[in-house]
Amino acid sequence: LDSTRKKIKAIALLRKISGVAVRGSDIFNKRTVMGAAKGIVRRQMEGVKGVSNVLTRYEPLLASRLAALKMGGIGALRESEFKVLGGSASNRASARPQQIVVFIVGGATYAEARCIAEFNRDNATRGMRAVLGCNVMHTTASYLEDILRSSPQELETS
Repeated sequence: LDSTRKKIKAIALLRKISGVAVRGSDIFNKRTVMGAAKGIVRRQMEGVKGVSNVLTRYEPLLASRLAALKMGGIGALRESEFKVLGGSASNRASARPQQIVVFIVGGATYAEARCIAEFNRDNATRGMRAVLGCNVMHTTASYLEDILRSSPQELETS
């Protein structure tokens, strides 16, 4: 396949690999009433913020997870999605961690790295610190290249 046709076919593959049908959590926070309300308010306030670059409006799912940890402690995270080490189950529910290790299998983005840096800056006085680990730092191009490289047979048949 020529490069353009291959990239067009990659869109369907991208939806298959990363689409809503395969996500384990509510990445856009729309499944709850509160999440939907926040989305409405956010859309109404977008013009007020004075954000000139539309790409800076994106907030990774990691930001809401770190905020939940800060406000509600470990109990704010779903046990089915996040593993916690140490302490008894009763102590973990209200515990506010001081050291948070986030490892993103498959790669992290620079937006997620920025999120960690902002969290560390904002919570330095609280004694909370997060560290980001991953097997690769992705750009849009590197993510698409990985998808194309890992599934060549699907690109030929789709």
